[in-house]
Amino acid sequence: MALPRSIFRYLFIILATISRPPEEALQETLRIAEVNKEDNYRLSLVCLLSALYWRIGKKEYTYEHLDELVELATSGKYLVDYTQNMTEIIELLGEMKEYERIKQVISSYDEYVKRQDSIYLYINAAEFWLSYYEMIGDFEKYQEYAAKVEAALKDNGVRCSVDNRSEKIGY
Repeated sequence: MALPRSIFRYLFIILATISRPPEEALQETLRIAEVNKEDNYRLSLVCLLSALYWRIGKKEYTYEHLDELVELATSGKYLVDYTQNMTEIIELLGEMKEYERIKQVISSYDEYVKRQDSIYLYINAAEFWLSYYEMIGDFEKYQEYAAKVEAALKDNGVRCSVDNRSEKIGY
């Protein structure tokens, strides 16, 4: 018997509250999803597991599943919680200094944004690109992209301006 989709959102919480380490609860949730042929949350679960293992120092798991994580993120198939997943994946890849993979993931998100035609998603994509340029230290590209976003937003009736002063606050 297949479980309803909504159950997977809460399954991890239930498993985590019965005295299990979080990584075991997530692994069990992923296993149950696979048994029930429920694939919608695969990206979310692999993302959570990879980030958890990375942050508790079991980095080999994350490296072993890195190709799968990027493949899931760029497949366009796993759209449940997609923007949140992409945010977490980009943050994790940034911690790992996997800059080319970040670029690949953001490019894939851009394609998704073009199909959705949403200003909200466009702004998220812009934040991802600006974060990427900041991570790699390319402040020229950062400013160019910020100006491009400003122009696009103004073309859509959004009042905005780019502050491209080089001062740092609090120093």
